[in-house]
Amino acid sequence: MSRLLNWALRFLWVPGIALLCIGIIGDVQNWWDELGYTSNMVAGATGACFGVPIAYFVIQRLSRERDERRGRESLEGRTLEQVVKFKADAEILLTSDRQILAEMTRDAGRLTAFAVNVKWLWGEGYKVGSRRLEEAHRHSRRLRANVESLRLWELPEATDPVWARLCSRWALLERELLPRATLEGIDVLPPHLSQDIGTYLQETKGDFSSFYEYAGSGDLDYIDEIISEAIEKGTGLPPPSDGKDVVHELFEEGRLHFIRIGKQIKAYEQFLSIVEIAENMAREKLLVPATE
Repeated sequence: MSRLLNWALRFLWVPGIALLCIGIIGDVQNWWDELGYTSNMVAGATGACFGVPIAYFVIQRLSRERDERRGRESLEGRTLEQVVKFKADAEILLTSDRQILAEMTRDAGRLTAFAVNVKWLWGEGYKVGSRRLEEAHRHSRRLRANVESLRLWELPEATDPVWARLCSRWALLERELLPRATLEGIDVLPPHLSQDIGTYLQETKGDFSSFYEYAGSGDLDYIDEIISEAIEKGTGLPPPSDGKDVVHELFEEGRLHFIRIGKQIKAYEQFLSIVEIAENMAREKLLVPATE
């Protein structure tokens, strides 16, 4: 019906021109001297033939522009809302405290270096001195304290729903909202930024196992006890008597474990930085709140 009406209004100018010609000829021939009502009807019909289509199409265009503007505002609002919520979920996945993350990265790195040093010293037949032991013990205590303060042993239960929500938000952004914004001429995020976020989510898959393995590892507690005892005695840590005993294997396992922790923390820190940049860019380009 709407299409039929559009076509009818588009060609309404044809009878309008015919009525206009009749009106002009009538004036010339004095047809309307005794036909006032008829002349008014012809004049009114002529005006309607030109005025109605113009009014209809102007109003239609204004209405379409209004709907497009509302649709754009709604799209911008939804996109910004999802980006902001995505950042919030990313921060509570582990923690948004950059100082704690930096400390954990530094402690894991120092403990990795310590374990490597222990391996070399023992391989050469030397003992580990008290100064190195005290430094390692300090880093170990702080790393464990941060793990405990963040309750990272609860990670499987705590992060699974957050991770699922995080991936769901990114899927909505990547597959629907960001492409639609691009079609509207709004490049919210540069391609490399979107790719970095997608790569992190795909490669990590919510696996922070090194944290809760560390928190629940009795072997690492045993390492702490060995170091503490050596510090108390002030004798250092001599190499194992038989070349490679349980203690040697514990330190080797600890070295691999600290490497994994360091890599996961560093990757998470970089992820948070990327998400923060993405949110700032979205706020700059999407300034219109969602339409109710």
